[in-house]
Amino acid sequence: MPTSIHHAVEIGAGDRYSSQLLQVARTTIIDRFTFVEPNYLLAGDLGDAIRDATIPNSTLHGAAIGPRTGTADLIHMGYASYVVGAPSFLNTSVEPEGEAFWKPLVGTVPMITMGQIEKELPIDWLCLTCNGTERWALQSMTSRPVYIQTAAYLHNQKQIAIYRELVDWMTGHGYQGNLLE
Repeated sequence: MPTSIHHAVEIGAGDRYSSQLLQVARTTIIDRFTFVEPNYLLAGDLGDAIRDATIPNSTLHGAAIGPRTGTADLIHMGYASYVVGAPSFLNTSVEPEGEAFWKPLVGTVPMITMGQIEKELPIDWLCLTCNGTERWALQSMTSRPVYIQTAAYLHNQKQIAIYRELVDWMTGHGYQGNLLE
């Protein structure tokens, strides 16, 4: 890892078991960690883990990342939660009318932008585990992270299209590397 990592950010951080940066925060000296998780159950568990590990200079936003500030409707499905209308890996796996069955699982959550996170400190390490909404984060980001970590979901044509869009953005901005599957 380069020595110029001062601010590490994880979007779609999940809980103590799924967060990619929590273990790093426990063992690495980085100036600031920011975690973003819209599902209140997962965010609550992650917040407990951050407090238990006494990770200094860390912030947890119980919110969704989006193109604007305000609120968003979140379909609460644990690790597969996603913002209604977002290009999520889950909603690309079902027929459009399938979302109608999930209406009882919808709750309102705060929506923040990358700009609000970047006000704290420019982002050097960005971890995107946000189920297909990576483009929302990347589109409004002004930082130039040294390292971007993400995952790809390649189970159908819609997910492959989202993956290609993400690869195009990354290569168009001078990044190279591999996406995890």
